Amino acid sequence: MPAFHPELRRSRYIDIFVEGETNATWTATPNAAWIRVSRASGSFSPAEKHLEDRIEVSLDWNTAPASGDGLVTIECSQAKQAIGVHVHVEPREASGGDSFIEADRIVSIYATHSDARSSGWEVLQGLGHTGTELRTSLDTPSAEFTDGAADGAAIEKAPSATYRFVTTTADDKAMLRAFALPTFPITSENGTRIAVSIDGDRPQLMDFYAPEFSEAWREHAMNNVATETLANLRLKPGKHTLTVYGLDPGVTLDRFEVDFTGAHEGYDPVPETAVQP
Repeated sequence: MPAFHPELRRSRYIDIFVEGETNATWTATPNAAWIRVSRASGSFSPAEKHLEDRIEVSLDWNTAPASGDGLVTIECSQAKQAIGVHVHVEPREASGGDSFIEADRIVSIYATHSDARSSGWEVLQGLGHTGTELRTSLDTPSAEFTDGAADGAAIEKAPSATYRFVTTTADDKAMLRAFALPTFPITSENGTRIAVSIDGDRPQLMDFYAPEFSEAWREHAMNNVATETLANLRLKPGKHTLTVYGLDPGVTLDRFEVDFTGAHEGYDPVPETAVQP
């Protein structure tokens, strides 16, 4: 089972099932009082076409250890031996001022949940994949940014948003993925660009533009998302900042992910790994 993080306080789940036409009963028994299961027992019945169950596992965070391990033992009347499901509590990683953490090798950040934001942004409700979108104002002037060489003065004037996050992976490269709604430039003199900087490094360009009727445009339209990536990042474990600059008017941002090698890609937006109060 994926680890539990005290900053996130998420639940996890165990799926149990039988193969074939089997009548059986099952039990789920935690070995510690701080481990909670949504169901402690159940049964399978081919006649009722009920051959699988899901058990939600959560922790009592008032009594759970600061870090440690437990076990949920699954027993079935038709099984030869019990199955032990490991429950692991990660030590707390975030401290004061940290807003997002790495969990399951991913940092997931929703665009509107910035730690600091300059003027020049608008929050749009009820759009995109996360429910709210962050859009550069329609009167934002396009900034000069050519072949990775930014006009420093133009960048400083561009709308900016900053996010603070913590990572723990030390042995793999990371990738930053930015997700935006697929839009066209406001005018022929504008684009659909942002620039991103991690830990104060030189801003890197991300351009969401796809020519109309191109293969990329079709993908954007079908999935209702445009994605740009920044690969081969070396992030030491610890605190980091992501700063995003809006270089054109009308760029509509949905979310960001910092994915380490081996991270699973979600069918929907990865649940935000925001530190809970």
